[in-house]
Amino acid sequence: MASLTLTRASAAFAALLLTGCPSDPRTDAAVDDGGVDAGHDARVPTVPDAGPLGPCELGAWRYSDDGACLPADPCWDETACASAERICLNEGGAAVCGRCLDGWHEDAGACVEDPRDDYTGRFRVGRDYFWVWSGTRYERVPIRGVNLGGAVPGTGPNGGAITREQYGRWMTMMADGGINVIRVYSRHPPALYEALDAHNRDDPARPIYLLHGAWLIDPAEGEDLYSLTERFDATVLETVSSVHGELDAYATDVSDWVIGWLVGREVLATEVLRTDANHAEVTSYEGATMRLPSGSPTEVWFTERLDRLVELEQTRWGESRPVAISSWMELDPLSHPTESSRTNKDVTQIDLSGLEPFAAPAGHFISYHVYPYYPKFASEDPRYRAYADELGPNSYRGLLIRLRDYYRDLPMVVAEYGVPSSWGRAHPSYSGMHHGGLTEREQGEALARMTRDIHETRYAGGVAFQWQDGWWKPTWITNQRTFPRDRYAIWHDLTTPQQSYGLIAFMPPPLEWESVLEPGAAEGAVTDVLMAADARALHIRVELSGPAPSSTQIGFDTYRDDLGDAELPDGTATTARSELALELDGTSATMRVLSEYDLYAIRQVPAVATFQSVARDGGAWSPMLWQMTADHGSDDGVYFFAGEDYELGALRVRALGAEATSMDAVVIEERAIELTLPWVLLQYADPSTRTVVHDDPTTEPIEGEVSDGVRLAIAIDGALTETRRFSWATWDRAPVTTERLKACAPLLFEAFAGL
Repeated sequence: MASLTLTRASAAFAALLLTGCPSDPRTDAAVDDGGVDAGHDARVPTVPDAGPLGPCELGAWRYSDDGACLPADPCWDETACASAERICLNEGGAAVCGRCLDGWHEDAGACVEDPRDDYTGRFRVGRDYFWVWSGTRYERVPIRGVNLGGAVPGTGPNGGAITREQYGRWMTMMADGGINVIRVYSRHPPALYEALDAHNRDDPARPIYLLHGAWLIDPAEGEDLYSLTERFDATVLETVSSVHGELDAYATDVSDWVIGWLVGREVLATEVLRTDANHAEVTSYEGATMRLPSGSPTEVWFTERLDRLVELEQTRWGESRPVAISSWMELDPLSHPTESSRTNKDVTQIDLSGLEPFAAPAGHFISYHVYPYYPKFASEDPRYRAYADELGPNSYRGLLIRLRDYYRDLPMVVAEYGVPSSWGRAHPSYSGMHHGGLTEREQGEALARMTRDIHETRYAGGVAFQWQDGWWKPTWITNQRTFPRDRYAIWHDLTTPQQSYGLIAFMPPPLEWESVLEPGAAEGAVTDVLMAADARALHIRVELSGPAPSSTQIGFDTYRDDLGDAELPDGTATTARSELALELDGTSATMRVLSEYDLYAIRQVPAVATFQSVARDGGAWSPMLWQMTADHGSDDGVYFFAGEDYELGALRVRALGAEATSMDAVVIEERAIELTLPWVLLQYADPSTRTVVHDDPTTEPIEGEVSDGVRLAIAIDGALTETRRFSWATWDRAPVTTERLKACAPLLFEAFAGL
């Protein structure tokens, strides 16, 4: 499956099968690194093509390469090793059987189950798994987890607005779905711990454990990680004291349910490089419970933080539990030949495989956030592209296997994995598990697939990202299209991937429809036009005298009567001047924008357009595209990948009687057409203030203009119907929302149940 070269005029939407950033709870630190250009050249990619799935037997998970069927993952077959309790390593396409799995020991060439009754504490890790003391012996607990953020609509990650009732209700839903671990990045309000304690007492057969974090703030400009030592150690002390019920309002001791500590955050490569340069003399560490015989200054710093955490809990509470640092694939120890050094994604590492927990009986584990689309090497490395499963090419599985083989004798947790159900896409994935541009059902299918990948490749488990949608989160690809950032949390940008990872969606109140036709304005097939607005989209309902026509054009005048085109793309003359136009033929729908108002290059520096509407009487209309990646490749020129666009304006149409999806922009009814248009599609930077993008690129920051609403020009079978301008009340607080379990959730729950 070769890379495609996509120009601005090309139908990038047709490349969806080839295309599909992890979350950063702080900001949008994980950004695209491909740059932006106004078009792509036609160079032929030189990356090796793994070939399409051929006549090979899919059930055997084989991949076709030059007509030969080669085992992509020989360890998938449980018969690859004589014992299912023996690890299987994929060495050059051949199954190599090694030591016995954690929990078994070698005896006369066979793996024999350990007694598992040597008590060292409630929780511990071995070489592969987490173990929990049952009262008489240790039982293996595969982690089937979900990340729980601290935000609901109207708040950021530290908003503290989740109620005790919500926490309790969510835990029941989680337990019903087979979730046994919640990961939190930092301390939540006391209500979380109260709800957790109550749930586990009331439902002891389905306990939920905490994988608990302690947040690492950013260093000051020019500073490194060592400047954070005192503050981070204080954060750890507060956090550990809280879960033991010994700090301020934290009176509930939930330490029996904290399965491990996962501290820190996704550290940037620049932070590692600065830390290592500033403290080059620090290359080893000997602590009270852990040592690192040899390591970088950054690795020493993290080892000391873990050692002090373990020592604190042992000396003050007489307990020990597994510990790890939070990290991501930007800092993994593998080499990625497709990645350019300019991206900072393969220039340094944090590798704690040499850490020795000599007096920490619960042990330590390795944790990474692993996504199928970010960094780019996760999708582009030809070694990963050689892998497949029964659903097709699966570079994600290849990445997981190679990472697991590196840390083969340490337990590993994928502490974040997932895909969002956003209407827009920010990163493509070779596997089809993209960073957005997926329906909720497609999101669930990808979550289930990744879950199987993680558990079938000898990880201790995975923690899906995340439980609830996060309205507050930015994404690099829409940051110039939506502003100001401090108002993100009060409306939901359906196009931005970072806001739609959740299993739970927050739905605004029911729509309040308003007729926007003046008396006697109905023309031809149109009998009425209704409009409504909420925190997610503009909604339009065109009521018809008969069945939906085969061709419809709708112009959108989004601001100022004196700007826009007085002709629709098909040449229909209008009174209203439109900035955007929807072309609908009954089975497909495409949104177009005035060429002068096209925001495609708004991220380009220097900018090449004004990004403003103009007054004109006929002119060019552009497809609504944004650029996911520019042309890029390795420093040595061996690997080249053509840039890829995403056609945001290629909208889904649901025909009469068809199954609904979460991305249905156009719904055809018996005598009506109903539209749901996310605000970014209409180039509203902030619908809560009715602000549209209206930018002069010679000034900073990006600017907008307050609109007095939207009016429509609807052309059906040569008849034109125009509406008055529809305006909606602005808002300064998030609306009262109701929760909805998204269609992705049951598919993930099914995957958990099947493990």
